[in-house]
Amino acid sequence: MKKLIFLILSGAAFLQGEPKVVGIFGSEGCPFSKWSKELREDVWETPVFQALLTAAHIQKEERAASQNDPETPLLVLYSSQGEEIGRLGFLVIPAEKYVSLFQEMLSIHELCQNAGKLSLNQLLQFYRKCQVLNMTACEEKILAAGLAIDTGTDFLLKQYAKVSKKHYSQAQKIKAEIRARRPDSVSIEWQLALLDFQGRIEKLREVDDIVKPLNRYLQRYGDRDKDNRWRCHLILAEFYKDKNLIDQAKVHAELAMQDAPEELKQMIAPLGIQ
Repeated sequence: MKKLIFLILSGAAFLQGEPKVVGIFGSEGCPFSKWSKELREDVWETPVFQALLTAAHIQKEERAASQNDPETPLLVLYSSQGEEIGRLGFLVIPAEKYVSLFQEMLSIHELCQNAGKLSLNQLLQFYRKCQVLNMTACEEKILAAGLAIDTGTDFLLKQYAKVSKKHYSQAQKIKAEIRARRPDSVSIEWQLALLDFQGRIEKLREVDDIVKPLNRYLQRYGDRDKDNRWRCHLILAEFYKDKNLIDQAKVHAELAMQDAPEELKQMIAPLGIQ
């Protein structure tokens, strides 16, 4: 009964067997009203956008923002059965590119129905695209399929990235398995340190606690991993600069400059060298 009501309220497009894109725009007073106005005028209401959607057999509908839509504008793509496929926000791209992305999302969604038949490389490729296109349901299916066949660490690292933000004990088990598969690998330790740092930015407030994974990595592996050492210092320099801790930013910018490729040193310099 709930599914039937949802289909009726969602409009005839679902019943007709066509996917639909739903536009959700903020009101004048919302923080992102400028982006809503631009997306509406430059894409949503243009004849080109409507014509391309019609040619792609994608229906179009607009609805008001709700409490479940904290960030607007959003263009949410649904399957012909009313299942959310993915969502796009304001992007500096033309109407043609939006429709092209919707078509790609539909193709990925179709492939995900038989994710077990995809190769490991295909799964990795589509997983990354799902992350960019906010295709959460497909992302979960691909992750499960990847974990089932990957004897390496690619999908374990992706699982760790998701789990480490909320489930510490489970994340530690995944980390142990990653290290067991790639013991004493500096590249793996760099990826783990970066994931831990990213997770701490979202959860912690104290600067020293947030940067611990990167500092620990530098202490243990910095001398063995020159390629990632400068990247680590650059990330720390950017982080400290964002926190307005200029002295610390300058120290790490100087260290990053020592190992960074020549063509990138000009970019690093403004972080505190000059």
